[in-house]
Amino acid sequence: VVVALALLAAVVPAIPPEPATSEPGRVTGRLPRGYWWAWAVAVPLIGVELSYAIWSSTLIVERTGASVPSATSALTAFVLSVGVGRLLAAKIALRVSTATLLMSSIAVAAIGWAVLWTATTYPQATAGKIISGLVVSIHGPIGIARALANAAGRTDLAKGRFGVGIGVAAGTAPFTPGALTDRVGVVSGFWVVPAILASSAVLLILSWRHSAQLASSSHPDAAGSNVDTRRLERSPEHQWG
Repeated sequence: VVVALALLAAVVPAIPPEPATSEPGRVTGRLPRGYWWAWAVAVPLIGVELSYAIWSSTLIVERTGASVPSATSALTAFVLSVGVGRLLAAKIALRVSTATLLMSSIAVAAIGWAVLWTATTYPQATAGKIISGLVVSIHGPIGIARALANAAGRTDLAKGRFGVGIGVAAGTAPFTPGALTDRVGVVSGFWVVPAILASSAVLLILSWRHSAQLASSSHPDAAGSNVDTRRLERSPEHQWG
């Protein structure tokens, strides 16, 4: 998975590091629009992690015929992989922009979901959960980092709003797949995961475009000037945008 992330970071269409957005004139208690873009990307992805934790064991029982204790063991493997993934992400984030890392993790998460969803044997299902755990673990920390970087210095307010988002994710993630499971079964209901991954990927691209447009409007002569882009990309704002 680490190799996959590294390869995807190189292959994923180069998402340049986002500039931190501090929109002129926003001196009230309202957070910048760039923050809400980052919030909208991260909160559903946090819900994906919770959906795995709650519903993936049921999916394993349904798809592979494994016993409930065996499915619970796979959940343990998932939790351990989440911890390992967060440790690895802390090191990878020092070398790759957060936008690229997040997009790469979404792509690998989709692969992990496919391995799990198509599993007909217990080992394949467990492998799918481990792959997924290693990358969905990245979504929360990187999402928070991107949101705070776009909060225009209002970190306390930003953390509070993000906490509300985590509450929304925790409150809806268990029930959305559950409601679908009641209607169409857990196998079809678990399609909510790739749907969230796809929508978050689209929002991530749109959020970067918003940040790029904002930076361009703040520096209208940047397009015609010889700006040292390498120096800008190494700045903290660009590393954590």
